[in-house]
Amino acid sequence: MKKFTFYLICILCFLNLGCFAKKSKANTFKMNIVCASFPEYDWTRNVLGLDSQDIYVHLLIKSGIDLHSFQPTVADIATISKCNMFVYTGTESATWVQEILKQVENKNMIVINTLDYVEPIMVDSHHEEEVCQTENHKHTTDEHIWLSIKNAKKICQTIYQKLCVLDSQNQQLYKTNLDNYLQKLDSLDNSFAELTSLPDFKPLIFCDRFPFAYFVNDYNLEYFAPYEGCSSETEASFEKVAFLANKIDEYNTKCVFTLEKSDNKLAKTVIASSNNPTCDIVTLHSMQSITLSEAFSGKSYLSVMNDNLDALRKTF
Repeated sequence: MKKFTFYLICILCFLNLGCFAKKSKANTFKMNIVCASFPEYDWTRNVLGLDSQDIYVHLLIKSGIDLHSFQPTVADIATISKCNMFVYTGTESATWVQEILKQVENKNMIVINTLDYVEPIMVDSHHEEEVCQTENHKHTTDEHIWLSIKNAKKICQTIYQKLCVLDSQNQQLYKTNLDNYLQKLDSLDNSFAELTSLPDFKPLIFCDRFPFAYFVNDYNLEYFAPYEGCSSETEASFEKVAFLANKIDEYNTKCVFTLEKSDNKLAKTVIASSNNPTCDIVTLHSMQSITLSEAFSGKSYLSVMNDNLDALRKTF
């Protein structure tokens, strides 16, 4: 709380001294939208129009830092405070948002908490040694809603509706953009459904954190993982390693899955403990660490999800 208070005091000082008078790229646009994470940023730009000259879309977490460890800078808070629309996913890991929203400069700001427009999934947050019946057993909301294409479609429709409130003159343009983008999402959704419904599609074995609860729920997939959600645990027990190794043997699986930026240490240990030393390690991208430069280089929500589709094909 002290950190947030310090940030807010700094903002007031900067504003009073005119430290933000210097023009930035965002100042040349009529309105500004701030999106906390990459999926929200990419969805908004597609509904808005990638070449829009009226509204600037700002990606807040743009340096590739993991969402779970992000803390806003004074400049970030000032940017949010003055924007016309703010899009974020409001779970336990985004408590900083509420502190900022209490002190926003633009009282007419449109705020979209994407979790308000989907069906949330709860995950256990207790540690392995804790028992479900104890007072330490807690459930938290899984924040990785963007890994569900069905959720993506719902949120894009919400962004469209709010854009029409923000800029009603371009409503038809936004509707055209939305419809075109939804068609692409539908096509990708169908591709995942077709692949995962094949009779030879095997259960997914994860050797990493597990942010794919919404994804596996969409396609009713069986999976095995050492942790539930993006657990803070970093070491898997002997029992977990043995359990996953046995699943490799049971299903004669060709690969196990890890996240981007994984050191693959756990995956290598699990494979070495199995009877299948040729089992591959395949990356599924969770979109928690995409940089702005990667977005400018062509990486998009659709391209990443298509890469994940190709990764799942390696199970055969």
